[in-house]
Amino acid sequence: AQGIHNEAGWTYSDFADGLLYRHDYSTCEQYLSEGIAYCTQNDLDFWRVILLGHRAQLKFEQGHWDDAEQ
Repeated sequence: AQGIHNEAGWTYSDFADGLLYRHDYSTCEQYLSEGIAYCTQNDLDFWRVILLGHRAQLKFEQGHWDDAEQ
């Protein structure tokens, strides 16, 4: 079961990365919120930190620098 959870974390990260590349910020935020919650519930700290990094990049690209720093 842990392998499936790990793959889900990886998939959320890949989706977020692709959506950032396409500048689809609203969809990216949705996947990041879902992914961070999923990773938190399933103790996937590695992927949670990766998704938090994607969220920081998202906020940075949108010009929300204070939010990106947090």
